[in-house]
Amino acid sequence: MKDLKKTCKRFLATVLSMAMLLVGFAVMPSEVFGDSVAVTAYADVATNQTLRKGSRGTAVKQLQQSLNTLGYNCGTPDGIYGNNTYNAVRRFQSNNGLTVDGIAGYKTLTTINNKLHSRSVKLNKQKLLNYAATYWNKRNYNYNYYNNNNCANFVSQCLVAAGMPTNNTFKNGTAAFVYVPNLKNYLMNTYNVKYISRPSAGNIQVGDILYTSSGHVMVVTAKSGNNIYATGNTNNRYNLKISSNYFYAVLKTSELMN
Repeated sequence: MKDLKKTCKRFLATVLSMAMLLVGFAVMPSEVFGDSVAVTAYADVATNQTLRKGSRGTAVKQLQQSLNTLGYNCGTPDGIYGNNTYNAVRRFQSNNGLTVDGIAGYKTLTTINNKLHSRSVKLNKQKLLNYAATYWNKRNYNYNYYNNNNCANFVSQCLVAAGMPTNNTFKNGTAAFVYVPNLKNYLMNTYNVKYISRPSAGNIQVGDILYTSSGHVMVVTAKSGNNIYATGNTNNRYNLKISSNYFYAVLKTSELMN
């Protein structure tokens, strides 16, 4: 009977672990089966906590796994916030413009999550280009459209076609999907996408989002030398050559693509 209980317990732990991986839970409930339950390295670390030297538990183990995944080696994840974890957090903070104090609070944990997001999503550049070529001058009636705001809508559709996940913040009709500033903030905060103001042609690659003004965005669909070509969603906006005078800014979404 004891062996049967152990077998059932192991089976249930495996099922729960797989289910939480699929739905993206932030923290595994170690109180159910103890710290032996595996924590996926790409699951978000809950940001409503402060972890520091002496902290223990599943949240610390998850932090350690995340740091190891990002290349900040803190040894075998054991759920104990010791010197190795402290030093790894300090290195991460130093490399990411954070206060270097070795304490994993809201800003540090949020930045770790963003870095993990940027590694966990890979977009298909060819699918983005195919979508842009198909819908640059016509509507995809699976989406809503909004007067004077459809450039961000079009860019968002291209990103979704390339494989960017939708959620309650980024989907048809949301502010991040419709408005340029919200789209920018979403991509920067969720996927750690770089924003470069007044870029040179060398800063711009196929698959990036090019700002031709503070309020207008297009998808970069071709590049030849220093010549940049971008596609939008209005007449005569397919592979349009963009003068360097209109390189207002760029979002480096190409870095999420393969």
